[in-house]
Amino acid sequence: MCIRDRRPHKVCEGVTIGMLSHAVPNPATHVLLCLDDQASQMPTSRESMMGSHVTHTIHLSSCETAVLLREAVDFVCEAKRVGGEVFIACRDGCAWSPAIALLYLVQGSEQMSLFEAYNSVRWSFMAMRPQAHLMEAIFSLVLGTSDSSH
Repeated sequence: MCIRDRRPHKVCEGVTIGMLSHAVPNPATHVLLCLDDQASQMPTSRESMMGSHVTHTIHLSSCETAVLLREAVDFVCEAKRVGGEVFIACRDGCAWSPAIALLYLVQGSEQMSLFEAYNSVRWSFMAMRPQAHLMEAIFSLVLGTSDSSH
């Protein structure tokens, strides 16, 4: 679990990250839920984020990390394309949600370098603690070396 501030944080225009226990911040229109086995058993988090929001769930144990990251970034890009505001939430708010935001900043409309995106997310969200497999998948996607056939 992260020890720093984990309140929802806006990482760029239209994209906010946080943890599953947070209420969806206004004016979010789209919610991306990153659920691992433990988070799937948190009944209050998931139901509280449904409602009038367009909600997409990625199940973290279901597929290769790079495939899940690509799916998540595609959801964020589509939401932004239609003028949406996205809230990305993972269990603790410090691994998957900032990792997805980081990759969006690189491969989405922001088109930052990986270094700029990492520093931007890290600066706005000090609780960021991406795991090694997330960073490895981000590097492979950015460098084009990902085998997404799994």
